[in-house]
Amino acid sequence: MHATVTRRSLGALLGLGLPAPAMALPPADPIFVAIEAHRSASREEASAVSALERAARLGLSRTSELRAERKRLRKLRHSKRRELRRTTPSTAAGFRALAAYHASLIPDPDPDDVAGQCRRDMDAACARATG
Repeated sequence: MHATVTRRSLGALLGLGLPAPAMALPPADPIFVAIEAHRSASREEASAVSALERAARLGLSRTSELRAERKRLRKLRHSKRRELRRTTPSTAAGFRALAAYHASLIPDPDPDDVAGQCRRDMDAACARATG
């Protein structure tokens, strides 16, 4: 038996709503998630530090609670920093975003050599991507 596919039968087949093969989208660059997680943790820690300073100026008794919260947030920020350092950008846009974010972290002046650490992190990310 010989089957002939006509336009009408093809149209009927397409009209059934059968799933089409999924278009392969490139995977999202994980560096954007790591940058945002670190940025968010840094904001939370800065907010806790500010609240602790206000409470200390006002002589409030909640300072021990605020110190504990600040310590917890500092650990969170450090863990997010480790994740950021271990994440390799997979796109050119990711590398640019990482370079810009590292540049935004460098205080002026740089007493703790944050610039050097950022440069080493960037070099390590480039080495992982090309190696």
